[in-house]
Amino acid sequence: SLVDGLLSSTQSVEYKSDFSCALKLLGDIYSFGASLPPDIFKDENGSASNDDDDSNTMMAACSKAQISFVSKGEEAYRRAVNMIQEKIDAEHKEGDDEDNDSELVIAAAMYDVGSNLLWQARLLCASLGEGSGGGTKTTTMSLAENSKEVKSLFQRSIDAFLQ
Repeated sequence: SLVDGLLSSTQSVEYKSDFSCALKLLGDIYSFGASLPPDIFKDENGSASNDDDDSNTMMAACSKAQISFVSKGEEAYRRAVNMIQEKIDAEHKEGDDEDNDSELVIAAAMYDVGSNLLWQARLLCASLGEGSGGGTKTTTMSLAENSKEVKSLFQRSIDAFLQ
């Protein structure tokens, strides 16, 4: 499919550089998934249940599917950055150092990577019970201290914003 082709790294530089904006928009679509309720992501066989255990299991699966969906945005943004960087490198090789907006597009895409990673971290925190109260340590900061995955997402987000 076109989406798979855009995300694959096997296409030629000329072909890929024409689709960097499409990849950035694809990343935006995937990132938008973070603003949807988790139950939108239940699988075809998933159904709401009156049993609390089944309901909790279903919501955990929906949250995992939502995070997986949103993480595809990070992949799309990074592919866009790579395509643009390859285009810049090819232009430098050819001696064409014409002033263009490629560096600005890379900066915008890296901002999007950072935002996407932040959304992933927030979704993971919510799935781990952030804000659920009850005397447990469920603030974002305490979850980041206790979960390597949350901490890693926050750190990767910071790193992307700093690039």
